[in-house]
Amino acid sequence: MSTDEEPPNGTVMEDPPQQEAESPKIENKRTPSPERPSGDANGSHVESAKRKETVETETEKKTLSEKPDLHFGNGTDKALEATKEGSSVKNGSSVKNGMKADLGEDGKEEEEEESSSFEVLIKMAGKSGPWNYFMFICICLCSLASPFQNISYQFLGFTPDYWCHVDALIDANWTSEQILDVAIPKKSDGRPEGCISYDFDFEKAASLGYDAVKENLDLISDGTNRTITCPRRDFNYTQYASTIVTEWDLVCEKRYLYSSTQAGAQAGKLLGSLLVGYFSDTFGRRYVVLISSLLYIATGFLASSSLTIELYILCRILVSLFGMGFYMPCFVLSLELCTPSQRSYVGSFFAIPWAFGYMAIPGIAYYVREWKPLQAALTAPSLVLLIYFWMLPESPRWLVLKGRFQEALDVLKKAAAMNNRVLPADEKIFSIMKRIKEKDAPEEKVDEEKKKSRMDVVKSGGSLFLELFSSVSVAFQTLIVFFCWFSVSFVYYGVALNSFNIGANTYWYTFFSGLLEIPSYLMLWPATALAGRKKTLIGLYSLCAIAIFGSLGAKDNIGWAAALSLAGKFAITAAFQVVYLFTAELYQTGTRTVAVGTSSIMARCGSIITPFINDLIGENNPTVPSIMFGTVSCFAALSVLFLTETNKQNLAETAAGADIIPFKKKSSSLNPIIEPSEENTTSLEPSAAVQAK
Repeated sequence: MSTDEEPPNGTVMEDPPQQEAESPKIENKRTPSPERPSGDANGSHVESAKRKETVETETEKKTLSEKPDLHFGNGTDKALEATKEGSSVKNGSSVKNGMKADLGEDGKEEEEEESSSFEVLIKMAGKSGPWNYFMFICICLCSLASPFQNISYQFLGFTPDYWCHVDALIDANWTSEQILDVAIPKKSDGRPEGCISYDFDFEKAASLGYDAVKENLDLISDGTNRTITCPRRDFNYTQYASTIVTEWDLVCEKRYLYSSTQAGAQAGKLLGSLLVGYFSDTFGRRYVVLISSLLYIATGFLASSSLTIELYILCRILVSLFGMGFYMPCFVLSLELCTPSQRSYVGSFFAIPWAFGYMAIPGIAYYVREWKPLQAALTAPSLVLLIYFWMLPESPRWLVLKGRFQEALDVLKKAAAMNNRVLPADEKIFSIMKRIKEKDAPEEKVDEEKKKSRMDVVKSGGSLFLELFSSVSVAFQTLIVFFCWFSVSFVYYGVALNSFNIGANTYWYTFFSGLLEIPSYLMLWPATALAGRKKTLIGLYSLCAIAIFGSLGAKDNIGWAAALSLAGKFAITAAFQVVYLFTAELYQTGTRTVAVGTSSIMARCGSIITPFINDLIGENNPTVPSIMFGTVSCFAALSVLFLTETNKQNLAETAAGADIIPFKKKSSSLNPIIEPSEENTTSLEPSAAVQAK
């Protein structure tokens, strides 16, 4: 640690000697050295005061020198200086220059509270060294692998032009052009109708031949040009060699099955949200990530060999389920390995690899035109996840709260060694860990019968979910968070997969959608750090709504409509990441992953609906999906007004630290929590006080 850094929050000063309370009160100046004149006119009184101050100073130095050194170099010396410089005694305790020289029981409790924050351990091991950067890059690999299965359904299920299959004309060796000319009605844009054909005598047409029929259609029709539906379709294979749509004829009355492939993938995410949070909080982040990575790769390759649409949809569900199994714990782990001030850019940078994977999808799909090889090619990047078996650590924060202190210490030692840091003695680390774990216990005492009842509930999977509704304020917060997740996922996937309704080129639209994700993530770092999570999220939802409604006004110009739609995609992409970050910070460690997971259930409800809106409703009226996406964005912006700010707050370790209410009386800010500085963020004490009221 450099000499200008503040001492760690965990540094605890011993109480100064009792006689100091009897010394004269010295306000707004440093403790004078023995040689420094006191400025008193009375000579004898001056000498007496100087001798008394000298004794007090030497006693204070001796007391502080006996304090165990936490091996923080000059930072500890600075802490001692700050304590001496800021010692203005009043009512048994003193606070000066941001450092607490506590002389009473209240002051001692406050310093013990500071040392019971996990951020102290992070700073001891090094908060921005080589280990931290390496771990962050390693964790971000899951973000790179995720989009290949999430955004690819338009390419796997690319729908070329199609028309009714006419058996008689096919058997007579008529070309596709001849069949389209004689048997298939045309849409207003000149494209062939896909689900109907003329009710002509095609057996007679086959015997007469194309030329004869072309000269006189009355030979095969009754002059009414009636149409009928057809059970099978032919496709324009010059546009795409093979897709799941052409493989299983997923158009017309089977079109819902095509939408179901994407809805099934989102249903897998929903199922993952139900399970992953509980298993991650119960068995650990690393274990869940490893198992999920293996199964994700296996089911991804299995999908490429599916023989039926039902098996393919099942594989899509499982792929997404296991994708949630590694993505969500990795995201939580990335936040648990950093300090409060780092969370803004950690949350932003975590998603940048997603953008690179996103941009790669149209390139792969352009060159691999058959869906089975394409599915395998899109699964191959996930093989990089196998590195987690050697590189991914368990969350030391989770290990501490589970009482596995030695394992947590091993992780911290590896971090400290790679960061060239020296940790304090093991006993000192264990002491801090014990205080962190004790802090996680309920503050209010309950009788043994209630404790037993609670433990029985904890054993069930629903107990952690119920913690999200543990009080009126937390329940209110949770409902708003749920709607934010529903809306952000509903709009995100709706706009991302809406290129067909806009009329844009799917390859370029998808590429630019991925490209715009990078600046949307990068702008989050300064935005969330300076403006906070709340104002940033409101602004992004509002910008998205304006852009989407603007694209409706420019629908006659495909270029402008696509550009405005992509602007909305830019905003909602950033909002998606803020929602992840915001939610993780709003809840305590014991329920953080469950909070993110169950909130994600609402997100999946939105994304499950999206493909049916785009594919089924949009096919009949292309403007309706955009109207729905813009309207939902407006309501989401309004709902965020009722959430509280979490910027620069420590991650809450207990329910008390996470229980917050939306507004506070006579507050000039929408944020009821007083934001402490980075050096002095130990707990969400103001929010705990609000809860007590």
